[in-house]
Amino acid sequence: MSCVLRVFGRSLDLTALLVGSTLSPYRTWQIGTARSELQPDGPVHADSGACFAISTADFDAFPAQVDDAIAFLECHADPVRAIVSFPGVEAVTLDFGIALRDIAVHCDYLPPRLLKAAAAAGVGMELSHYP
Repeated sequence: MSCVLRVFGRSLDLTALLVGSTLSPYRTWQIGTARSELQPDGPVHADSGACFAISTADFDAFPAQVDDAIAFLECHADPVRAIVSFPGVEAVTLDFGIALRDIAVHCDYLPPRLLKAAAAAGVGMELSHYP
């Protein structure tokens, strides 16, 4: 996924959050469980959480990810606000996966419509750059 909505919290009752939501995550985790199935005795999750797919646009298609995120936030404003205000939720972020370009200055524009929709829902934003 190139753009995801991530929710997490140390005291989050993830099962209760998901039962009451109309949104379906593509990935979940529980506090204390292994971070990797390949290392069951390795590091564990320090919180519980879920990720929801927002955009499947490529990592080099940031404008398409932004359009998808705006449409998602405007269409699903109520369920997103319900997630944000759910007891135990520490943060909800919209994470954009962006291809790291081989240029002198890396700039990515966040339009007011996206900022307004995210702020209205109480969602933070994150830009994750990948080679």
